[in-house]
Amino acid sequence: MQNIEAYCDISRHLIDNLSSVRQSILILTFSLLAFGAFAQMSESFEDGELGSNPTWEGDTGDFVIEDGVLRLNAAEAGNSVIWSQYPWAVDGQHVWEFFANLDFSPSTSNQVEIILYADQASLPYNNALVIKWGETGLSDTWEIYQYTDGVEVLVDRGEDGLLADPSASLTARLTTDLSSWNFSTSYDGAVCLEDERQGTMSPLPMAEQLYFGLKCDYTTSRSSSFFFDNIIVDSTSLLAGDGPDLIDIEILSSNTLRLTFDADLDEFWMDQADRYVMTPSLGSLSSVMSTGKEVSLQYEMDMTNATSYTLDLTEARDCNGIAKAEQSMSFDFLLIEEAAFGDIRISEIMADPSPVVAQPEAEWIELYNRSDKFIQLSTLNLQIGNDDLSLSDYVLEPRAYVLITEEEDVVAFGLENGLGLVRFPGITNGGEPIALLSDTEEIDRVDWTDDWYRDADRDQGGYSLELIDPQELCLASSNWRASQADLGATPGAENSVLDDLNVTLSLASWRFVNASEILLLFNMPLKDEQLWSNLINTSALDAQIVDYMHDGDQILLVLDREVTAGESLRISLSENVVDCQGDILVTDTTVVVNIPFDPIPGDIVVNEILFDPFSGGADFIELQNISSKTLSLAGLALLNVDNDQLDFITEPGQIAPGEILVWTSDRQDILSRYPVAFPDKLYQQEIPAMNIARGNVSVIWLGSSERTVIDSFDYTPDLHQAFIDETKGRSLERVDGNSSTNLASNWHSASDASGGATPTAVNSQSTPSSSMQSSPGLLVENEVFSPNGDGYKDFLVLRLHPDRPSALATVGIYDAEGRQVRLLASNQLLGQQDFLRWSGENHEGNLVRPGIYVIFAQVFFEDGEVQEYKETCVLAKQLN
Repeated sequence: MQNIEAYCDISRHLIDNLSSVRQSILILTFSLLAFGAFAQMSESFEDGELGSNPTWEGDTGDFVIEDGVLRLNAAEAGNSVIWSQYPWAVDGQHVWEFFANLDFSPSTSNQVEIILYADQASLPYNNALVIKWGETGLSDTWEIYQYTDGVEVLVDRGEDGLLADPSASLTARLTTDLSSWNFSTSYDGAVCLEDERQGTMSPLPMAEQLYFGLKCDYTTSRSSSFFFDNIIVDSTSLLAGDGPDLIDIEILSSNTLRLTFDADLDEFWMDQADRYVMTPSLGSLSSVMSTGKEVSLQYEMDMTNATSYTLDLTEARDCNGIAKAEQSMSFDFLLIEEAAFGDIRISEIMADPSPVVAQPEAEWIELYNRSDKFIQLSTLNLQIGNDDLSLSDYVLEPRAYVLITEEEDVVAFGLENGLGLVRFPGITNGGEPIALLSDTEEIDRVDWTDDWYRDADRDQGGYSLELIDPQELCLASSNWRASQADLGATPGAENSVLDDLNVTLSLASWRFVNASEILLLFNMPLKDEQLWSNLINTSALDAQIVDYMHDGDQILLVLDREVTAGESLRISLSENVVDCQGDILVTDTTVVVNIPFDPIPGDIVVNEILFDPFSGGADFIELQNISSKTLSLAGLALLNVDNDQLDFITEPGQIAPGEILVWTSDRQDILSRYPVAFPDKLYQQEIPAMNIARGNVSVIWLGSSERTVIDSFDYTPDLHQAFIDETKGRSLERVDGNSSTNLASNWHSASDASGGATPTAVNSQSTPSSSMQSSPGLLVENEVFSPNGDGYKDFLVLRLHPDRPSALATVGIYDAEGRQVRLLASNQLLGQQDFLRWSGENHEGNLVRPGIYVIFAQVFFEDGEVQEYKETCVLAKQLN
């Protein structure tokens, strides 16, 4: 009974579950020649009655209807027959369909006859068409019999054993036309029937009333084991429904679709390309293939990503031939692609939301899709420090941002492009690695620190850290800075610092590690596969590269011999050298390596410092090589003697004669505030903190076991010109590189015209030593000057040249009436290269009136001799 119950369940839910049942219908047809058509009859037994729709007569008391299935329910052995009458109609084609199940092994004592056509409701048959099932043994199968005037003729028989198994079932359809018949069958309850036999037969006599009947012969033990369902005569198949509905379109590739219907299909009909019309057009269909409930369509053209399409289906037919016309379904083509390196950038980090500026008090990161791909974030993992987080389902569109934070915080931001995680770990305020990973590679990584804010006011909380240029994959700290947004951040939106940096791969600097190793430093990381064979040595010194080591933005070259100071080495870099994203050197680069000398005191001097920057700005220290030698910077350090803070110079490796180099903790800040003449000579690294009140900047050589002071400068704010109202953001510039570093007159405020500082350029107040006069005396430079801060003759320079050393000098400035307005020196010991400077201020530090002034100098020697000198100068209001 288990198989019968299974079939009953199929019958009960057949109509509702056509979408899950395969339909493969084969039609059995047979000819009654000049016969007319019958009126329709349809019986599913769903109404639970035999007395109407249609009406059954005969031994109806021997049958019951259970769950929409007719079952024999006789009290004892015997035979039972029921009939249902249908009227005659004129036509040339007829269809009979039925389901029968015998829940036992049939025999001649237990068999069934399906009476498709009979001209009388009594036995024996006169004119009839009958299907019989039941014989003893293992040869049991179906048989079709025709009765003409009571004479029985076997029309056809199935293969032996088809219906011999216990609980065998038969779903069958017999179809006739004027010339042939087809018999279609299913033995497992399937909806779609397969063609099994075809043929011809003698015509049957016509009758006014026709009958469909069921005849059961049975023993007592089988009197309740016959089952019947879904009987039709010239009606719509109860297996087929009302034609196939298109229920789904699945995108298999950019030009291939899979259609799914709720019923098995007529494969021949559905394989015709003209059934399908796509809008917008994708050209012709190159392939159409239907199987079961599915149709695969392959077009000549690819679909456009993120585009809506509509498929119109002119007519669909199921495996029973039932048609449904004019269906349509729309769908969006969204091709999800895998993320590769650099496709998605970590674009903003909120590590310290407190104190709140204007954003919710929550930690978060932001991702930006810089690619043309639609990327499913659930395929990626986010690493924050030691935490590994799986992302949720979210399709990140091209050029779109998404905010990632804790689930409960997403609502507070009010963003549609927010992705909440069950647990979002805290981000260390001082910085920690954040990485985005796929199963196969690293998509992006940021090893950030709080130094990347480059803003002392904004790194204390409430402001995010923003990516400047998402297209630059190889830059690190120089591509980040504190958010400049008034709200403190730009979650889920374009960054406030967004800019096109346009950085190309270049050799930033080089230095000698030791006598046989040269370190090349590039401005961004190189591709991992870089080989030293890309570096072609054409040195006339015959020094060969015998080994190399590549690490990020550095390549260490190992030479086959030691080189000595003063030698030159030529290294050519080919365009095969590429950065981390595959961009090559724009042109071949040839580096002439002059083997540097170690510096000695006085070779390198402090040339300019910014110790009181604008709010949020950075300090800088500028050095100049005043020697005639190329000097090594390896082992050179910057030191603040007052707090003993020391930072080694990390790059470049050398400094050429006369070259000016600058170091700062925030390169981008200096570039944004001042006109930097040579940006490639401005380097970012940690430098000693400089107090505003007073401090020290020293250059220390640690190339040997002992410290060697190369230069040292003790600065105070008093070195700025007294008449300048605001010195914040203004540098102190050295006037003469050859004069004493700690000579007060050797320092001057940078001019207004220069922008308040001249990093990497010649100082705005530079006045190099003139050729010393051949005879003793007082040399006046810029005897006509205008102290207005325009950088042009802002001060007077006095160079006193006694005829012998060890002299003390007193120098005063007098107005036209002989009154002293300024004492420049009082018994001051002056060196041969020292000078005095007057910027036009009086004893109180106020600027004197324009006019003619007298310079009176007295020089005192140990033997009591006094030499006196007098010169004039003009303080002008404005010089052009």
